[in-house]
Amino acid sequence: MQISIPFPRQYENPPRPNPFACWKQLSWFLLLICLSDSPAFPWGPEGHEYINQVAALKAPAGLNGFPLFFQSQESIRIIAYNGPEPDRWKAVSGYSRGRGHSVSHYINLDMIQEIPKRQDHILALRMYQDRGLDGQVAGLLPYYIFETYEKLRMSFAEYRKFVKRGSSTRAVEANILYYAGLLGHYVGDGSQPLHTSAHHHGWVGENPKGHAMDEGIHRRFEVDFVRKIKAESFAGMVRSPSRICDPFAEITKYLKKSYSYVEKIYELDKAEAFTKPTPESLGFVKERLAAASQMLVKLWYTAWLESEMVDKKDGVCETEKIIEVEK
Repeated sequence: MQISIPFPRQYENPPRPNPFACWKQLSWFLLLICLSDSPAFPWGPEGHEYINQVAALKAPAGLNGFPLFFQSQESIRIIAYNGPEPDRWKAVSGYSRGRGHSVSHYINLDMIQEIPKRQDHILALRMYQDRGLDGQVAGLLPYYIFETYEKLRMSFAEYRKFVKRGSSTRAVEANILYYAGLLGHYVGDGSQPLHTSAHHHGWVGENPKGHAMDEGIHRRFEVDFVRKIKAESFAGMVRSPSRICDPFAEITKYLKKSYSYVEKIYELDKAEAFTKPTPESLGFVKERLAAASQMLVKLWYTAWLESEMVDKKDGVCETEKIIEVEK
């Protein structure tokens, strides 16, 4: 996944040329090119599969009618497979829109402090344009999360219709599993702090703490290090889901939480805690993977509950106390 960089500051009437400022502008430009072309997989394919797998195992099958097919072995396999799907689009040689998907994998919270609500990424791009911002630089991750959530919600609504009229649900089940897995990818990207910052492939700009400036930090953390983790390593950290009253607001909160850990990654990297794992670095990556699975299963459950209100103009959302379903 590619993260973008903030616009360089504009200095009014500078007294003299500043070589450092010029170098910083050049660094931003070069980094933007690097991020556009990088084939790196966010969380690596394994991380995305683990996030989806753990969420599927925690899906509240049977609770408030949540579809039972979600937890079949075949469904879990499909959901896990679809976890890395958007990265496959970028990696396939010759796919004309490969690079165009890059902005869906990040949000630059060094540039955007508040995330305005929009229903999909097209409206978000128009909003950026109206504000004089470049969508390629700002990123569209929250809008892709919400847009995919909405697609899942509509598919759940179709499923309800098929069940009500006694029709086969096999086709709509395929759509549900696809969107559920796809949603897991974007939610997973959002739990990776480097996907919420300008400092995506190394620290950019002023660097008083001497953080790593090489782009290899991205791979050291989210690919090489994550391969030391297994799904069962963090599955116990994920709880039964609760309903989300405002999905977009919760998505925003979730992304800002990830953003708060950006410097922690650089500190752990400086301590070589990714090349030589420590209890702290292992605990950190498990928490981030678990956070993604938790958010994902909450969005699945909320999409199911909200799918009952697709044709209604108003609906009251009450966060529910979850009761485990008897097996």
